[in-house]
Amino acid sequence: MAKGKKDIKALNAQPLVEAVIEPTVEKFVSTTNPIFAFYFKSLLLGIMFFAAAWFVIVANYTDMTEWEKVYKKNLDGRILTSDEMKLYIQGDKFKETSEFKWLYNYKWIYNNLLSKNLEVQRGLDTMDLSERYLYKLKGDYQYVKLLKDNTPENAVILMPDQSDLVIPQGFPENTPTFKTLTDKAWCYYFLYPRKLVYEVESKDLLDNKPNFRKDPDYIEHRRRVTHVAIVYGKGYDKLNYSPNQTERKAYTVLPINNPEFSNN
Repeated sequence: MAKGKKDIKALNAQPLVEAVIEPTVEKFVSTTNPIFAFYFKSLLLGIMFFAAAWFVIVANYTDMTEWEKVYKKNLDGRILTSDEMKLYIQGDKFKETSEFKWLYNYKWIYNNLLSKNLEVQRGLDTMDLSERYLYKLKGDYQYVKLLKDNTPENAVILMPDQSDLVIPQGFPENTPTFKTLTDKAWCYYFLYPRKLVYEVESKDLLDNKPNFRKDPDYIEHRRRVTHVAIVYGKGYDKLNYSPNQTERKAYTVLPINNPEFSNN
C-alpha cells in the first residue's frame, strides 16, 4: 500500500505535458481557412469543365479535318478503304446535325488557330522587330515607316483623312488598304516626335455630329506643316507647288514648299 502511494506521489511530481491535438482536414478547411476551400472547389470545377469541353469539342465527335481529306479523296475519284468509307458516312451524317452548326465552327481553335499560331511564332523567332511589325500591321506599318525614313524628327506632317484612303477607280486589285492611318495615337507611336495634323480636326461636325477630334489650335498647326503625306496619289493639291507628272508617286511624302526655293 505504501508502495502504491509512493508511485502516485512520484507521478504527481512529474511536470504536465499538454497534448497537441491536430485539427482534421475537414475542420481546417471549413473553419480555419474558408478561402482556401472556396478556391479549391473552384479549381476542381474548372478542371472538370475544361475536361468536359475538351471531350465535347475535340474527342467526342468526328474529326472533320480527317473527314475533309477523305471527302477530297472521294471527290478526286480515288478508292476509299473500308475505314475511310465509314468515316465518310459518319462525317456526312454529322454535317446534317445541329451540333455541326456550332461545334465545327469552334473546332478551328484546336485544329487551326493553335497549330497555325505555333507555326507563325516559329517563323517570327527569326525576325527582327521591324519585320514583325510589317508581318502584323502590313501596309499601315510600311507606310508610316516610309514617313519616318523620309522626314526629320521636327517635321509637321499633314496626314490623309478617311476620304483620302478610298481606293480610286483603276487601281489594281492587289492595292493595299490602310486601316489605321487615320488613328492619330497609333501613328504617333511610330512617328513621334514628329507632329501630325489632320484636316478633319478643323471641322465642328462630322456626319452632322459633334467632332470630338477637333483641334482648337488647328489653324496654327496647319500653318506650321512642313510635309504632306501622299496616299493613292492624293495630296498633291495640298502642296504649294506642282511636281511634274513623272515625279508623282502613289505613295510618298513631300515637303509642302518647293525644296528648290526653300531658302527664300
